[in-house]
Amino acid sequence: MKLVLPADISAEAFGAFLTECRAIVGKDNVLSDDTDRDAYRDGYAITGDDTHVPSAAVAPSNAQEVQAVVRAANKRKVPLWPISRGRNLTYGGSAPHLSGSVVLDLSRMKRIVEVDADLGYAVVEPGVGFFDLYNHLKDKGFPLWMSCPEHGWGSVLGNALDRGIGRTPIGDHSRNLCGIEAVLADGSMVRTGMGAMSKNRAAHTYQAGFGPHWDQMLTQSGLGIVTQAGVWLMQPSPSTTTLSISTDKDDDLEPFIEMLTGLVRRGLIDQYFSITNVFVIAAIIGDRTRWYQGDGAMPEDAIAKMMADLHLGRWMTEITLYGEPSINAAKEKLIAEAFAEHPSIALKRREWKAGEPPEMSGMSVPNVAALQWVNWYGGRGGHMDFSPILPSRPKEVAAHIRRTEQMHKDAGHDFVCAVHIKERHSIAINALIFDRDDAAITGRVKTLFGALIDDAAQNGYGEYRTHLDWMDKVAAKYDFGDNAMMRLNERVKDALDPNGIIAPGKSGIWPARFRGREAGQ
Repeated sequence: MKLVLPADISAEAFGAFLTECRAIVGKDNVLSDDTDRDAYRDGYAITGDDTHVPSAAVAPSNAQEVQAVVRAANKRKVPLWPISRGRNLTYGGSAPHLSGSVVLDLSRMKRIVEVDADLGYAVVEPGVGFFDLYNHLKDKGFPLWMSCPEHGWGSVLGNALDRGIGRTPIGDHSRNLCGIEAVLADGSMVRTGMGAMSKNRAAHTYQAGFGPHWDQMLTQSGLGIVTQAGVWLMQPSPSTTTLSISTDKDDDLEPFIEMLTGLVRRGLIDQYFSITNVFVIAAIIGDRTRWYQGDGAMPEDAIAKMMADLHLGRWMTEITLYGEPSINAAKEKLIAEAFAEHPSIALKRREWKAGEPPEMSGMSVPNVAALQWVNWYGGRGGHMDFSPILPSRPKEVAAHIRRTEQMHKDAGHDFVCAVHIKERHSIAINALIFDRDDAAITGRVKTLFGALIDDAAQNGYGEYRTHLDWMDKVAAKYDFGDNAMMRLNERVKDALDPNGIIAPGKSGIWPARFRGREAGQ
């Protein structure tokens, strides 16, 4: 892959920057040939070979090297695109938004700095993956459970900083951050919250600190490069029971959501969980040709065959109860009574061994089973997630699902849907799976994705994160006060990063230097 640089960076300045980086991190950790550049591309890219192209990658091993690289980049105005491990492929992986940016690969920073078993937290660097932390807790005998996303191969911090979620009581991962260390665009280092005081003993136990709370300002932003952070974990549950609930009837969707949201509001369910349709599970188990070989969206008779084959419902969920056995038993009884009012909705139970975390996707034990669904259409599979936030009103959520399902059918695409439900909000995620080698499929996914963003905004919904291709479009939908929030983001960005070197274009926020070039980059 040929070298691409931002228009205002000369080959000489770029070369001088890489030379300085080799002195900082070692020559083997500056990756700049064609093969290297290709390795940092978006693994699921569908927009061609000329978008989101990195110019090189630099891989520091500690925070001091990050500071030195940032100072070198600031001196020559070389844009950096920080990644933790680059495994969040559905949203762009390790590729930069701005072509020609240098990927700052933090995956070598793998220290687990501290684990406090009593207070239930760990302090980790961005290269620490979910498997790394899980194995560390297990091998060292720490009596703590973690929370994992559906795809457990990524970075603990990277996932939290992009507001990833799991299906546990601590499943809102960004809210588990407490006490961040970050490098700013001038190479200086800051610690947030109580950590802003040297040797503070509560740095990872109280989030807000004194004054403005910056932890969330560093999520989904290019305001700083996180080099370590505290993450809250949970104590082992003395009793853990999983309830599998499903219905074969598509018409049960709204009452299904209504009962579940009611149980959440009554305090009987205290975890993140998702209602999924049959395609979510089927795509993990096999590819669509097993049940349908035709073009367009899978017809109802093929869906019915798929459900019968796999013994799956049309809509399903798994609820896990944590806590004392007597309390869980009482909760289970009340949940069973609620669903007994709808005999078409089936409920099964599974009890886990006391003190052992549930080994299911999105729970406390990392796995990568869900990655199989990219093979649904065959070929070189990929997927992009459309992820709007809705109020948790059953009728409203069901109406949105029906509308987007019809949009998928009209586009000739299978509707893969999972709805994460909390007390006040829901995330209605559609996984748009495709074969990267099939021009017809990738073309309809691009068209459909843009239409879904427009439809959501017209109905009062915005996405909470998105793929690189759609960051600018999604950001533009947040239009109150003539896009007042974007103007605020830009003012903060320009104040902290006047040369625009950290993650230009992240979340649609462009520094002054590149502003107005969003379309052509």
